[in-house]
Amino acid sequence: MINGEIKVSYVDFLDEYHEKYDTSKVCHDISGGPDSALALYLHIHYTKTRNISTQFFSYSDYPVGTSAEPFHKVILYFNGEVTPYIKSISYNGDFMETRRELVKAWKEHHGITAPHISGVTLSPSREEQEKNNFPECLYDRYEPNKKPGRMFYDMDKRDIFTLYQIHDILDLWDMTMSCIKGNNCGECWQCHERKWAEAL
Repeated sequence: MINGEIKVSYVDFLDEYHEKYDTSKVCHDISGGPDSALALYLHIHYTKTRNISTQFFSYSDYPVGTSAEPFHKVILYFNGEVTPYIKSISYNGDFMETRRELVKAWKEHHGITAPHISGVTLSPSREEQEKNNFPECLYDRYEPNKKPGRMFYDMDKRDIFTLYQIHDILDLWDMTMSCIKGNNCGECWQCHERKWAEAL
């Protein structure tokens, strides 16, 4: 079960974020998965409850040939609260480097100076992965660094699922997709992680 520290950690993050940066315009990295969707939901909720005037933008960049459908489904959930941006890109070499440069230019064009927010989370421990028969491709626990835009750097997918329950937004969870293949294959590491999260 989620504890008090985890329940308020995203609030602490947003308090610091809004104190430190110009948040008249902010953007979120939306993958179509549940983590980034929750980050956007909680951020909008935070600004409304505190009467903070913030214009929300979202972005996602897909290599040519991959589907952007999960991104569009998540954005539709917010019913016009967010300005969406998406671009399929061709690239030679490092996709992430190409993506970073593209996002940097896009943010500058829109006058967004605050760090963009992503949904990066902890992976389950090696013990949990072994116990739940995860594919043997990510046994070492991934512990992301505390970067300016990582709201959930100290949470795992079970913590995320519990926040969905607390906020009564399982309809949004059901709209998201975690599958690396984009078809809810039930076999990839991400599908196993999602099933693990739901088995609280």
